[in-house]
Amino acid sequence: MPEAATKNVPMKEIGAKQVVRQGLGRIGVQALLVFAVALIAGCATPDAATQIKNFSNAVALTASNSVLAYDLVEEEHFEAQFSEAVVNYKGLHFTPVFPSFMTPAQLKVRQDVLNGFTTYAAQLSALMGNPTLANLDQDTTKLGKSLNGLNQQLVASAFVKSPLVSSNDVQIFTAAVNFLGNWLITRKAQNDAKAAIASMQKQVPAICQLLEKDFAIMHNQLTNDFTDTARNTDLYLQQSYPHLDPVQRRAELRHLAALNAARQKADASMTAIQSSVAKIQAAHQALDQAFTKDTTNLRSLISEASGEAQRVAAYYNSLRTNQ
Repeated sequence: MPEAATKNVPMKEIGAKQVVRQGLGRIGVQALLVFAVALIAGCATPDAATQIKNFSNAVALTASNSVLAYDLVEEEHFEAQFSEAVVNYKGLHFTPVFPSFMTPAQLKVRQDVLNGFTTYAAQLSALMGNPTLANLDQDTTKLGKSLNGLNQQLVASAFVKSPLVSSNDVQIFTAAVNFLGNWLITRKAQNDAKAAIASMQKQVPAICQLLEKDFAIMHNQLTNDFTDTARNTDLYLQQSYPHLDPVQRRAELRHLAALNAARQKADASMTAIQSSVAKIQAAHQALDQAFTKDTTNLRSLISEASGEAQRVAAYYNSLRTNQ
């Protein structure tokens, strides 16, 4: 048999093939590096990033609802004092002073804690590769220092308005908030989402449990203020009834009926806020399940937290719509 003809391959083609092989080798190395970074970030399951993003969104909405709840408490506290002043008005110069339920300093402590928790959750989501809506560097260090600088005296002055909150609660909460503040200060060194979640497993319950108690106190105050407003409105109607025409009488009666309906809705919203905070705590305690093969339980917990927060948000949206 004749020998097979030897094919002459140009040197430049050989060189091109070597370049391609080297390029493929580099791509393989780069792919391994990307995979390694993903593992370092804790992205052990395909939907881990999605689960943590959903958790972060639920935290942000719960925090937003909480601020609106504080506003509602202050508004109804004003209405209760105003309604009493109207009933007691004797026709002299009207110069009442209506103190707020919370001082600006007390409100700021609450807002800082909520902002700190929200920023922590957003940072977790960012570590998983999710885009962020805000610049996490903006004022985050300042917020971290503020939380890290809180002491038990400041926390006690802000939160202790009821026997529901003990000195032990204050101590545990303060330590947890200080830890959160330090985490925010050192966030640039925090490059492992799974490790960050593990480090917060004791801190988040301490924060959420005191917030729950705080909302129970707010809930009680809101109920008392609605009750006072309704009673004062009824007294005013009784005093003024003989002097009102039929249209005015109807308007005052409608106002009283609307107060009772508003109280029921506000009561339900405050109950839901407390439940929402509890569900956020439960979801965070299971957040490490995002890095396992079975995320069914975590999905359910995050869905419950998100659903509760959305229901509360719908209530506050309705208040704005009806203004």
